Amino acid sequence: MSVQHMFIEPSDVWLFRNARPFAAGEQGRAVSVFPPTPRTIQGVIRSARLAQSGEPFDFRHWSTALQAEIGQPDNFGALHLRGPLVARREGQDIHPFFPLPLDITRLYGAWRILVPQPAQRFETNWHPALLPLLPTNEGEPDKFDSGWLSEAALMAYLSNDELGLEIRDSAELFVLEPRFGVQINSGPKRPHEGMLFQVEFVRVKEDVGLLVEGSGVTLTTAGLLQLGGEARAGRYVTVPRGLDLPRSGRLKDGSGLLPFKLYLATPAIFTNGWLPGWLDPATLAGQHNGMSVQLVAAAVGKPQPIGGRDIARGDRQRAMHRAVPAGSVFFFTTPASASDVMDAFDGQCLSDVGAQISFGLSYVGGW
Repeated sequence: MSVQHMFIEPSDVWLFRNARPFAAGEQGRAVSVFPPTPRTIQGVIRSARLAQSGEPFDFRHWSTALQAEIGQPDNFGALHLRGPLVARREGQDIHPFFPLPLDITRLYGAWRILVPQPAQRFETNWHPALLPLLPTNEGEPDKFDSGWLSEAALMAYLSNDELGLEIRDSAELFVLEPRFGVQINSGPKRPHEGMLFQVEFVRVKEDVGLLVEGSGVTLTTAGLLQLGGEARAGRYVTVPRGLDLPRSGRLKDGSGLLPFKLYLATPAIFTNGWLPGWLDPATLAGQHNGMSVQLVAAAVGKPQPIGGRDIARGDRQRAMHRAVPAGSVFFFTTPASASDVMDAFDGQCLSDVGAQISFGLSYVGGW
């Protein structure tokens, strides 16, 4: 199956609303998320392939070949995705950026990576098999804003190298641009009283866009796209680099159980809430891709609601999912080897729902 890597840039601002209800006069502020969810990108790729095929928009009239490619309302067909990742073009190269892992903190002015440690001075009410994440040195963490890791900084993090950490501010990549509006009465063409609203657009910096990897569906090497709210324009071009990262230096085999962690680069939807469905909720042990693992700790962010509109069924509301957000980290031990762990987990999409379109894109690190 051929793989196509695409770099998508905006032709204007973008609008990717979160799942919170929005209507003028009721909830008057539409908040954007960036990067968009894999569900949004899946719709973008499908629509682009449909437009390039020349077939009618109504899925009931698609050819059998097109249905096999992009699927139907209840399936994704042959389409497989990884991404999107925020990325920046520098010359001929594309450099991705990754959400800040939730096990990184700042202590005494330096970045620190938290590690699972037995609780010695306090008790918790979470699962008894889970260890707390604590810094190696005592102290109160500094306050800091969330940011982004370059590929080099992420590789340092996955190799447990605190000296290589460098956190980039979101303003280097994009800014949120609020705009006000008012609902118009279509009859007299006058504003509705009290129907003021605010919409938050995303304005990315020059040469910044989205890096997406797709297979099963082939687009032309370059073209135009419609993305997100208001069908804002974007343009894409195929690029040589994908989403795989170098594997060397991250894990080392030892004499006992191998500790490793999974960092989520995209949100994941699990059947057991914050806990992957392939783990036993009672013991936190499980198997994935034939590998036995034991969960020992987790750094999980606030649930991210993911829903949307189902335009194939009268534009009705999709089922709402509470996703584990990107940046969350799960800590494991396993009797398997480092190479087997990398093969089973690194660069794989581990979500219980939507893994085919890149929910739960994960990278392996050591701890």
